Amino acid sequence: MSPKNITEAVSTIVGELAGFSPEERQRIVRASLTLLGDTPQNASGHADEDTDDAQFPAKARMWMKRYGVTAEQLAHVFHRDGDDVKIIATIPGATKREQVINAYVLSGVAKLLASGESRFDDKSARALCESGGFFDGSNHMKYMKSSLFTGSRDKGWVLTAPGLETGAGVVIEIVQ
Repeated sequence: MSPKNITEAVSTIVGELAGFSPEERQRIVRASLTLLGDTPQNASGHADEDTDDAQFPAKARMWMKRYGVTAEQLAHVFHRDGDDVKIIATIPGATKREQVINAYVLSGVAKLLASGESRFDDKSARALCESGGFFDGSNHMKYMKSSLFTGSRDKGWVLTAPGLETGAGVVIEIVQ
């Protein structure tokens, strides 16, 4: 067997990658380096972030890393259109109360993914409940007594630490 030749290897790799888009080529190279046990690096010699995760604000990426949520999993639950992130999954829950809480938690996660902050308005979360068919006008505000978010209907809501953890769990539950 003859020794490996870098020029021939590059020529072979370029030939294999030629039919793919630039984004696909980057993913293929990163995946190949990872499978070889190497850390992909950018032009400055620093370890690259996963390009799928780079689309999210820093706080969202930290949340993803902390709870093991991947960009691929998020793509099954949310649709990103520029700075707008919409929930596209069916909201899970055995009762209307669980569905309402999960809808509010996912609304906070959507804002986290869009802006890096989990602050969201009641109007959009309530609309999600209405469109999902589990809005219960007589009990809705009772469901809001939860440790997963804090705030009010008028001022909006913010996910708490337990809410952020629950949000990761709901995303993973939806994808499974």
